[in-house]
Amino acid sequence: MSDGKIVYDVDINDEGIESKVQQTNSKVKNSADTGSSAFGEVWTGALRRIGAGLVELGAKAVETGKQVAMDALDQVSSLEQNIGGVQKLFGDSYQAVVDNANKAFKTAGLSTNQYMETVTGFSASLIAGLGGDTQKAVGIADRAIRDMSDNANVFGTDIASIQTTYQGFAKQNYTMLDNLKLGYGGTKEEMARLIADASNMTTEMEKLGVSVDANSMSFDNIINAISVMQEHLSIAGATAAEASGTIEGSVNSMRAAWQNFLAGTIDPAEFAETAFQAAENVINAFGGILPRLLEGFGQMAPQVYDKVKELAERRYAAKKNKDWAAADALRAEITAKGYAVKDTKDGFEWSL
Repeated sequence: MSDGKIVYDVDINDEGIESKVQQTNSKVKNSADTGSSAFGEVWTGALRRIGAGLVELGAKAVETGKQVAMDALDQVSSLEQNIGGVQKLFGDSYQAVVDNANKAFKTAGLSTNQYMETVTGFSASLIAGLGGDTQKAVGIADRAIRDMSDNANVFGTDIASIQTTYQGFAKQNYTMLDNLKLGYGGTKEEMARLIADASNMTTEMEKLGVSVDANSMSFDNIINAISVMQEHLSIAGATAAEASGTIEGSVNSMRAAWQNFLAGTIDPAEFAETAFQAAENVINAFGGILPRLLEGFGQMAPQVYDKVKELAERRYAAKKNKDWAAADALRAEITAKGYAVKDTKDGFEWSL
């Protein structure tokens, strides 16, 4: 009988891991063969668990690497397709759209691909309404996407629903206007009312550098009217502010930046910046929560103490009455609360 032999039944396509496993297996066998059977069994059992753990860790690392590579391939493939669509729509102005898309993880909480998928969903009507002025369309489209994200963040609406709403506007369908929660219903008349109201907000128009024609239902005029209304309602800029100041906003920005990193549209430093911002926001939030948690635990501790003490006393009484089922049930309840109880010659003791 050969004590200490380990057999690894794994299939990992990684020569480095397999080589180390074979070396470990050989060393264990030699060591066990030169000693006692007991030594071999102990040594073999320990290294079997260690070896299995290392192999499992290696397998997970390989699998994670494969998944990251596949995700990167998907992002690059989508990027090529999206850039092609943007080029077709915007012609010589396409690079400005790509530049805005690369910054969207900060301004709109969207990855480069998500931004370009959104912009191609409504820009044909926008460009047509502007008489083919693609350069002007770049700026309006970028503002529209930031407005969509700001609206979704402020009201907690699914961004996809807001994007669909804008696509409807591009086709003169106003039934989803109430999705924006700006105080206007889903009709053509309500859209006209929104436009008329926005046309009177001169301060907001000056700040944004836009104008709103009270009598025009063109798509670009609708976008401008919504921008002005959201500025008036302090909705504008919410996404960018949340990206730097809130946990959810910074995590969304980091997620979009990761997708950009996989696609190769940002460098590692830019991704690291968003990751650090998200981590800082989490730490700051925890710093505010921790004192409240400690205070709460302090208030709860005496109540928990009294409750566990009562359970321990009831268990002791049940044992004295030979009610073993009740005693076992009470012990289980005490254990579930994170405490332990044991019998002594003088009664019982309980502790954390």
